[in-house]
Amino acid sequence: MKKFTTLLLLLLTIIIMSGCQNQSDDILKVAVSPDYAPYEFIDLSKTGQDKFVGADIELAKYIVSQLNKTLVIEEMSFDACLMAVQTGTVDISISGFSWTPSRAENYLLSESYLDGGEGAQQILILKENAATYLTLSDLNKSSVKVGAQSATIQSELVDTQLPNATKELFTDFELAVNALMNGNIDALALAETVAAIRIANNENFMVVPENFIFQGGNVVVAKKENTVLMEQINVIIADVVEQGLYSEWLTAAQALAIELGAEISE
Repeated sequence: MKKFTTLLLLLLTIIIMSGCQNQSDDILKVAVSPDYAPYEFIDLSKTGQDKFVGADIELAKYIVSQLNKTLVIEEMSFDACLMAVQTGTVDISISGFSWTPSRAENYLLSESYLDGGEGAQQILILKENAATYLTLSDLNKSSVKVGAQSATIQSELVDTQLPNATKELFTDFELAVNALMNGNIDALALAETVAAIRIANNENFMVVPENFIFQGGNVVVAKKENTVLMEQINVIIADVVEQGLYSEWLTAAQALAIELGAEISE
């Protein structure tokens, strides 16, 4: 009787686990850091999964529609997105990731869905400092505090092109913007499209005339072993690029971010 009970429990466990596996096969978990308009941000007028908006969110929705899966967005900090991919907590991350050699070495990266990436890589400053910071050389001093979001391409650019500056890292991009506004840092590294949103929403901001030297494209990130899924995603991305869909999503997201104003993240 005890053996029978044990076998019955084992069978039930297998059935339950099988059911859970089938359920998870119908879901695509995507990690995002929704503090980076117009790519991924939060619309405070909405709730649940609907509150996540932006061009990358639209890409995620399109991918799951083509895969016939259900999208589950997992909100976390930018650096945590990569950790979630590595540990298998999520299937992929779509969060404004640029292609870099180090990422390609450690993760599976998709084909670019935005050639040229996020436009130029720029440095945001306060207008009152316009005459002080005209070039990268003006910023490349230990007395200058340059902010960047953790684990981003901007952080790497500060390391390589502003090695003498004092780098300040932020896990939340919104905190970095506030630090610049409050004078806790002197400059903030960010992408051109993101800078455009911030400048449109705050007349006190401007960008340094000289940009970082950078070329790259935006990619989806997955675990090295997740080759089958990435092959499917690359086919979908090729379709997105051919139809010009991402450009449409980006234009709409830029307009929405400006409409919502500066308070675009919780």
